[in-house]
Amino acid sequence: MPHFQGLRAVQSQKTPRLIKSHLHYHVLPPALFKSKCKKIYVMRNPKDVFVSGLMLTKYLKLAAPDKSPEEFLETWLQDEEYATPWWRHVRDFWLHRDDPTILWLTYEHMVKDLPEAIRQIASHLDVKVTEKDVATLTEHCSFSNMKQNPSTNASWIGENSYVDKQFGGHIRKGRVGNWKEHLSEAAGNTIDAMVEDKLGDLDIQFDYGH
Repeated sequence: MPHFQGLRAVQSQKTPRLIKSHLHYHVLPPALFKSKCKKIYVMRNPKDVFVSGLMLTKYLKLAAPDKSPEEFLETWLQDEEYATPWWRHVRDFWLHRDDPTILWLTYEHMVKDLPEAIRQIASHLDVKVTEKDVATLTEHCSFSNMKQNPSTNASWIGENSYVDKQFGGHIRKGRVGNWKEHLSEAAGNTIDAMVEDKLGDLDIQFDYGH
């Protein structure tokens, strides 16, 4: 990935910096959570996360194009896929959601009411925005715009021969409930059982797009 610079890109940024990460809470630097640095955590329901991961893995040719959701689910639940275990990622940040430097958002809320999410983010970052600003940002951050924006769509990945474009791209559909087009009832029930087993003691409400 010629455009991926990792920590070098972070170190070259000037303050204020924006850093995106998929890392689990327990592997992030402890100093991050002792600092006044503002953090924003975005959670998505596990079934759409699963399908998104499956499609991205096939797009990057890290999985065979004919690998079934059931086969991928087996390795996903065994913590052998990217950013797994998903449940620990969510659990650890949920337990710290009341930290004043952390803003907890859900992907589904952002899809349904992006203007309100923008206001929440602005408030968390102590940035004043007008309603005109909110309207401008809502249009700029719409899924259709982000899918076309080279700054967000990682189109440089598609310029390399190792991707399989039949599986979309870095930004694919972004819909809530797209999992219904890919998961069998049995696979969906397996994910439900995992959620109950690993997160059932927490008061987390998931929006599956029903």
